[in-house]
Amino acid sequence: MKHPWHFPQQALPLSMLACLAATMAQAQPSAIVPTLEWTYLIADADTVFNRSQDQVRALYVDGDGTAYLTGATTGSRYNPVFFVTAVESAGQMRWQNRYAGPRNNGAASAATSSMGEGVIVTGSTRGEGTESDFTTASYTATGETRWIARYNSPDDYFDHALAVIPNGFGAYVTGFGSAEQFHKEAITIAYDGNGYPMWTHRLGIPGTDVVGMALAASGEGGIVLAARSSLSTLVARYAGGGVLRWATPVDGYPGDLFRRYNIGSNLYGFDVLALSQDRYPAVVSTTCSEEGPSCLNYDVQVTLLGDDGSIRWTRQHDSSTPGARVHDLAVAVATDRSGGIYTLSYGSALSLARFELDGRQNWRQTFEAGCQARGLFVDPDGEAYVLAKCGTREALVAKVSAAGALSWQIRYADERFGTFSPEAFSVSGGEDVWIAGNVSDFPDSSPLRRDSEGIVLVKFAPAVISAAQPAHEIGEPLRVWPNPARSEAQVSAGYFGTPASRTLTLYDVMGRSVWSRVLTASEREVRLRTETFAPGAYTLVLRQAREIRSTGIVVAR
Repeated sequence: MKHPWHFPQQALPLSMLACLAATMAQAQPSAIVPTLEWTYLIADADTVFNRSQDQVRALYVDGDGTAYLTGATTGSRYNPVFFVTAVESAGQMRWQNRYAGPRNNGAASAATSSMGEGVIVTGSTRGEGTESDFTTASYTATGETRWIARYNSPDDYFDHALAVIPNGFGAYVTGFGSAEQFHKEAITIAYDGNGYPMWTHRLGIPGTDVVGMALAASGEGGIVLAARSSLSTLVARYAGGGVLRWATPVDGYPGDLFRRYNIGSNLYGFDVLALSQDRYPAVVSTTCSEEGPSCLNYDVQVTLLGDDGSIRWTRQHDSSTPGARVHDLAVAVATDRSGGIYTLSYGSALSLARFELDGRQNWRQTFEAGCQARGLFVDPDGEAYVLAKCGTREALVAKVSAAGALSWQIRYADERFGTFSPEAFSVSGGEDVWIAGNVSDFPDSSPLRRDSEGIVLVKFAPAVISAAQPAHEIGEPLRVWPNPARSEAQVSAGYFGTPASRTLTLYDVMGRSVWSRVLTASEREVRLRTETFAPGAYTLVLRQAREIRSTGIVVAR
């Protein structure tokens, strides 16, 4: 395996600098906003064509700040294989483990979840004499393989695992497998701590397809399954031992209808199911609100079911202008510890809504037109984080308070590649934000072919952004004069709290670092020779630990 590229302390993209500046203007007197800490690129070339084919499917970050990425990576014979990579909080790869399956090839889809010390992943790989099998693997925190379990349907045809959750000693896995007459059935398996299947259940409907998409633990050894049939969402509850208690159809397609409609090996985890405070299942789906020769308008629907499978209430909402024929697509649902239910969707804009257990809508925050929602994370206190894809190369992360107010939003665009598609994210510790995405269209300077595909992991750490910070908090303000500057400028750089070493960095309009200097605790004045820089606008950033302050500077001739 070739070592992946590592780019620590990457330059702040222009879009992110502009966003931070907007946040600073609103801060009174300061705000805590994530700032870019490092990026990490995984791009392993195959041995035949020197072409990378790495794709991330899921991301999990444990309590120690170790990120686990799973998906498909290039095999030694130009075939993608199942992989899991652990990256430490400081941005160094800890280990990578691969599993090719008996036939040493096969596109893998994977999801991640914690299981004590380490990680458990699931997906699919090709078997000996079979097309594809459920493949579930458990790894220790140091990368050793605990066990690998496979499942193959009786007809040796396609089986794809899509979601996994821990069960305290092993794992529950769901996905779909082939059934009679080329139809699909939802398959759910419970594994013990040694990877032995304790029970397996197949859920099918004659004449149609059923695909297991999401799982949630319901207590006393039971689980709730969200599945998709050909025309609806199906919610099922299993008691301990795999006994099916009930299965209830709910109108609508779960998940992003157009992005995830085709069933194949490229599917991966869905956030369409959550359990409320009272362990009632809540599901989000996309439903047709105006019929025609085909559906003319899709709306977002959230449904809360009771412990007995009955539907307690259903609410529909339009994430776009009411009455407008814009397809609104449901993406994710989550809950907080007070019982609040959050739904994420997008149409003409991103939309995040909160509902009470009785079905009342508390608030809805609509923002950022033209972006596609990708993921939702809600902490126990109701602070919500949203991931979205904007255009072909930008990721957006926004924080919405428990009261429904937009706290901050940041954008990340990786200028090194022609495309960047964020696929998963996580929030850990004190608001550390992690984004995992796929990149393509490699630069000419890359040792790999231009049509390579790679994975970028990005970490943001919280920083105090000061708009009008009092002098006693920063020793001296960050000042630049003259401004505009021609041949040189004088910089006055204070400190945050206790005098300490700081770093001054100058960024151009593309977010690239063009100059940097580490200051000792006693240094206050710096001469910046601007005659070596091209005329234009720049941003000067002062960092001390996790504190940050910035100011603009113009270079003129």
